[in-house]
Amino acid sequence: MKIDLPGSWKLQAASSEAPKEILESTLLAQGTELEKIGQPARPEVLEEIAKVSRGRLVQPNQITELAREISALPEPRPLESRIPLWSHWAVLTALVILLGLFWTARKLSGVF
Repeated sequence: MKIDLPGSWKLQAASSEAPKEILESTLLAQGTELEKIGQPARPEVLEEIAKVSRGRLVQPNQITELAREISALPEPRPLESRIPLWSHWAVLTALVILLGLFWTARKLSGVF
């Protein structure tokens, strides 16, 4: 069981061998919010994160300009290039030759 709400939780456990004996315990769960509501942003920390990640800090009034810059970027090259072997003529030719050699060798050896 995963408790993800803060507060006091009362747990009870019983066994099938001794159903009248019930164990009880109280568990206190403490919740933390990752982002505090109403706290001001720290632009110096955000600027440092942008420098470390080789990015840049954008103010809220520059978001439309940033969107235009992103849409003007060229399409990235694919990370992988696939070569479909079964549709290449050399693979089919090699397969026919190898199967022909196998069939001929079987006929010459007398094994049917």
